[in-house]
Amino acid sequence: MEKQCEKIRENIQGYFEKALSKQAYQNTEEHLKSCPDCAWYFREYEKMNEILSKWKVPPVSENFEDKVISVIADKDTKKSKSFLLSYFSPAFTGFTAFVLMIILAVVYYFSLPVIVGKGREIGDKITGEEGRVFAIKTGEELYTGNSDLEILLNDGSRLKLTKGARLVIDAFGRRQKTCTLFGELKAEIRKYPGQEFTIKTDNGEIMVLGTGFIVSAMKYKTIVSVIDGSVAVRGKTEKTQLTKGNITVVSKFSRFVTPQSLLDAVKNKDKSVRAQAVRTLIEIRGKEEIQAIVNLLNDADEGVRAEAAISLGLLGPGNKEVVRPLLRSLRDKDKLVRMYAAISLGKLKAMDAREPLKWMAGDSEIEAKIGGALGLSNLGEKVYEVAGLAKDLDSPNANTRCNAVKLLGKIGTEKVTLKIAERLKDTENNVRWYAVRALEKLNDPRTFPALVEAIKDPDEEIQRKALQAVANVFYADGAGEVALVLSETSSREVKFTAIRVLGYLLMNYYRDDKLKLTGILEKYINDRDRLLKVAALTAYARAMGTDSAQKIYEVSVKDGNKIMKEASKDILKIVKKQDFRFNLRPVEIRAFGKLKETTVIPILLVAARDWNPLTREAAMEGFGNLEDKQYLQLLYEAMKDSDPRVAEAAEEAVKMITN
Repeated sequence: MEKQCEKIRENIQGYFEKALSKQAYQNTEEHLKSCPDCAWYFREYEKMNEILSKWKVPPVSENFEDKVISVIADKDTKKSKSFLLSYFSPAFTGFTAFVLMIILAVVYYFSLPVIVGKGREIGDKITGEEGRVFAIKTGEELYTGNSDLEILLNDGSRLKLTKGARLVIDAFGRRQKTCTLFGELKAEIRKYPGQEFTIKTDNGEIMVLGTGFIVSAMKYKTIVSVIDGSVAVRGKTEKTQLTKGNITVVSKFSRFVTPQSLLDAVKNKDKSVRAQAVRTLIEIRGKEEIQAIVNLLNDADEGVRAEAAISLGLLGPGNKEVVRPLLRSLRDKDKLVRMYAAISLGKLKAMDAREPLKWMAGDSEIEAKIGGALGLSNLGEKVYEVAGLAKDLDSPNANTRCNAVKLLGKIGTEKVTLKIAERLKDTENNVRWYAVRALEKLNDPRTFPALVEAIKDPDEEIQRKALQAVANVFYADGAGEVALVLSETSSREVKFTAIRVLGYLLMNYYRDDKLKLTGILEKYINDRDRLLKVAALTAYARAMGTDSAQKIYEVSVKDGNKIMKEASKDILKIVKKQDFRFNLRPVEIRAFGKLKETTVIPILLVAARDWNPLTREAAMEGFGNLEDKQYLQLLYEAMKDSDPRVAEAAEEAVKMITN
């Protein structure tokens, strides 16, 4: 141990208690940032201090000393029965058993999986298609399979798992969070005082205090690179601290953990290190970093060239300096590099690439066809030759069918919509879900009857997605079927979605049975379930327009539910406004936010990105009412909103959650 480290460790207690002089405190703080060994020593001291702070000395009775002396003086103690056995009376045995049962029950309760966040499918590098949302629990393995996953944890941290990765969140306490990883993970860990976030791999551990970084955990090595902040990395015996722009490799066969600059890592002999350097450099986005990625378009390894090609597309429109190198990559000898370069040119809105992309879209090679088609789609151009992709819809492999549906949902035309509609009867739930989403995007009237049929799907999630699709394409003829779903389903979530959809469809509904259908909404206004009541109230107002005023007034006077009263009064205030139906949205979102129901969270998430600042403001209030830390990141971003009312509402919501 160096003399400086020895001196710093002598000052650790004073540093922790802030009892050092100003200069000594600053010297200690700077040393802890640069020395991983002392940083680990300090964290161990913090842990010990936390344990000791919770320890309480048991109280002692006033005559304790007299009792001790009496026992020592008692010569007959040895003759009496054993001190321990004297306690085994029936009453004491029963009490002990009762205490043990309570302890076991508590241990069992705390060993149960805990929901620590939410995950959602976000497609892959090619499709980037958002999919299903699901809960994340401790102790349960997350396997990404055929799609990247985005995870939002309850403390505001955000993780992204790439295809094929596996993650288990082992513990998620206030002070300590640990997870086990195999595969690639990009993370933005929210910083909280005293919190430790540790990622375990087969080759070592990464300790994070609040930073952005990427980890690739493989069988024999783990690569760690830092986008922002710092992390401590521990291998077999060595430790090191990485800061922004650094990368290191922890190997199962080596005790060395040596940091390296990302700009130097692009020349590393290991292709996996070069590829991870690309993925990290594109997040930093400095001039030197971008030029380093452009240079890697000429790398000897096709995998690194492909990584560089797809990464440059993340820069978005306005980065003309990377267009010419990507145009050259369209002639690369590797088909994957050519496909990724084409996709990136589309994302960059490079109009110079239009003709080469048209040529690629008509190519017989499937990778060229996909790259060209997606590139043109991003440029806003229609692709007419997708027959090769349409064949994959009939593939015996479920993943191939699913990917084909995703792609055609992005680049398909009226030529393939009926073919996609056939997938609504696929045996795989995932394929049917994405088929509904694709038909919703393509908006072909010929497929609307098929979407209406999909609302009868046995899977509730697909039912809800189909209901939303019918509303989004404004297929008013589906109103009768939506009303039928309301009478047949027992699912609260499906009913909630169907009520809202019925309200939208009846806006432009002029058939004779309109009053009958709005009568169904009136019935739900009087329901006992307040979620369905609020949904029915706003749906009825949307369906009937200004003609709803009388019924809304009755609700404001007679309904005993506070949220219903407030919502109805808000509706009455705007009932005479022009575009009354569209002005309902902020009122609806505000009412939903007051319910504190998880069912309305997807609606609040959409409302948070709405064009109307009043709707965004209502969404922020709703997230504050939920008091869930997993939405802190969204609220922090909303605090920068251009509208001061939205920013203020987001700030208030943060205070509600953190306090």
